[in-house]
Amino acid sequence: MPFDLPRLSGESPRPDRLPGKNPMQKAIQKTNCDLRTDRPSQRGWAIEAHGVTKYYPVASGWRGVLGKRERGPCAVDNVDLRVRKSELFGLVGPNGAGKTTLIKMLTTLVLPTSGSIHIAGCDIRREERVKRAIGLATSDERSFYWRLTGRQNLRFIAGLHNIPARKAEDSIQRVLSQVGLTEVADRRFHTYSTGMRQRLAIARALLTEPSVVFMDEPTKGLDPLAANNLHQLIREHLIDELGLTVFLTSHHLTEVEKICDRIAVMHKGTIRACGTMPELRRLLGPMEKYRIAVEGLDMAAGASFLALDPAVRISSNAGSLQLEFDKDSADERLMNMIAAVQQKRGRIKAVTCTPVSLDIVFQHLTGHDAGIPGNNPIAHLSEALETLSDLSPQSAWIEEAPGCAQRAQTGLSAWIPAKARATMALLKRDMLSETSYRFSFFMQIMEIFLTVTALYFLSRLVGQDTIERYLAPYGGNYFAFAIIGVAFYGYFNVGFSVFAAQLSEAQMSGTLEAMLATPAGLSTIVLGSSLWKFIMTTFRVLVILLSGALLLGGGMGAGSWPLILLIMAMTVLSASSFGIIAACFIMVVKRGDPISWIFKSASWLVGGVVFPVAVLPIWMQKLAMLLPTTHALQAMRLAMLKGKGLNEIGSEIIALAIFCFVLLPISLRTLRYAVRRAKREGTLTHY
Repeated sequence: MPFDLPRLSGESPRPDRLPGKNPMQKAIQKTNCDLRTDRPSQRGWAIEAHGVTKYYPVASGWRGVLGKRERGPCAVDNVDLRVRKSELFGLVGPNGAGKTTLIKMLTTLVLPTSGSIHIAGCDIRREERVKRAIGLATSDERSFYWRLTGRQNLRFIAGLHNIPARKAEDSIQRVLSQVGLTEVADRRFHTYSTGMRQRLAIARALLTEPSVVFMDEPTKGLDPLAANNLHQLIREHLIDELGLTVFLTSHHLTEVEKICDRIAVMHKGTIRACGTMPELRRLLGPMEKYRIAVEGLDMAAGASFLALDPAVRISSNAGSLQLEFDKDSADERLMNMIAAVQQKRGRIKAVTCTPVSLDIVFQHLTGHDAGIPGNNPIAHLSEALETLSDLSPQSAWIEEAPGCAQRAQTGLSAWIPAKARATMALLKRDMLSETSYRFSFFMQIMEIFLTVTALYFLSRLVGQDTIERYLAPYGGNYFAFAIIGVAFYGYFNVGFSVFAAQLSEAQMSGTLEAMLATPAGLSTIVLGSSLWKFIMTTFRVLVILLSGALLLGGGMGAGSWPLILLIMAMTVLSASSFGIIAACFIMVVKRGDPISWIFKSASWLVGGVVFPVAVLPIWMQKLAMLLPTTHALQAMRLAMLKGKGLNEIGSEIIALAIFCFVLLPISLRTLRYAVRRAKREGTLTHY
């Protein structure tokens, strides 16, 4: 189970029960990401996470494929987090702190080991409803299709989100205008600058009018001017005008300090501190510094200031004496220094107070847990958290917001159009991508004619004895026999491998994560991504058959086309079932694709593609009967070459039906298991 059900039913995780926690860590564990006393009602939260924990399994090789893997290190440890509506919230932390894992759990891409998460009032387990409420803007340029234009990329995502065509065009025009990309919308993505690509990522996130937007490193790779423009877009438009909630992660601490309302510092899987910058500064204690610029005194006069306060740091800059010291609560040190300067008859040029920056907060919370003797920031943090612990909610159970269950349309009447729209979006994406490589498309057509020509000349080598002995049941024409075998083997070739290939391609290209952030679902994405390959295979089959029949005299009779279409449909279903299982293997094991290789090789060798099964030894003929390829090609040849009807090839149809009715449910159940497991292990987008 991906969730710890006792917690979800009301039992709150207690830090003092967690093994291996010292008192300081227990205090840190009590951090709730709302340190203000003027808490709004529960309905004022856009993001709520309580007791969220994630353990990744340890890789165990082949032994862990079917069994349960050993629990590995804790990536996220009992995190409590709450983000207000219309708030710009920042999450910072060093590499390996758990930020990416936390965001993937908040966006449904990874299942937590335990804890509860609610986004816009919806339980994270209601995955489709949560995905309709969120937008995801990543800094990964690979999440776009580089051969498509900016507008075409947005149309694709709109289709996966089940947005009707007319509304989609209006929404696309709206978001392009919001991010300032209207004039370049019809240029291919690969021509965009880094700043334009980041803006298109934000436009994609805004396309569905979400209430919560997650941004991962939005200014990564941008120059200062472009980064500042993006800051204005986020703060002034998304927050102030649209009232969205923005959850932002970044390694640029100055950026986070500048634009975020509240900030959480994450380290080793825990939220070490959370609040506004003034609140974070107070948690660290008196660490602000005063700097006094003095004229008329030299470094020799500085010795008297050291005698007054040995902690004063003295330097000389452009003829001025610089006195720097830590700020105390009553400013007594400042008054004493000013009096000492006046006593020495120095002229005070300027007095400045430097507040603690986020860099210093970050350093003390993640890099130097021991702190400074006498001024331990973690000790201050522990005391503050003990004081504020009464303000934190202790229950891990949150009721869903009213109306959450009604936000998504349900029922078959809504499900079918949604899946159809997503499938058409995937088909159009592949069509645009493939046809953009015109020369490659032309070479595929030439390959078809070369295949037909090669088979024709090969057929002239077949002697009359062979025809009478093996080919008589099929009309005695080897060319027609081979043409049908090669043509329809294409369905098995595609069906066995296309699903695993499309999944691996999406993982490697980086586009899978963006698609998984939509309500389309992985099964729709994988199945829809294969549709173009099957259409092209059908085109290839028709061209081969037409070439054989009309141009080279293939000798094919006119069979029953409804029966031929039935055989073709059952061929695709049986081959696809094996292909889906192969994709599941890739998803879980990520070690090549042996299933596709085994069935493709076996089908080509013993399935009767280019020679009759009757030429094989008896034991190989028995093996061939275990393959759907054998029965499909046998039925297709008898129907097309001899005009056989359903009664005469009924045994082959029954065999194909058994393959379909047995393999298809198994493959779909295996797919659900593989998706669940990959999301639990956080490996869905890995390859």
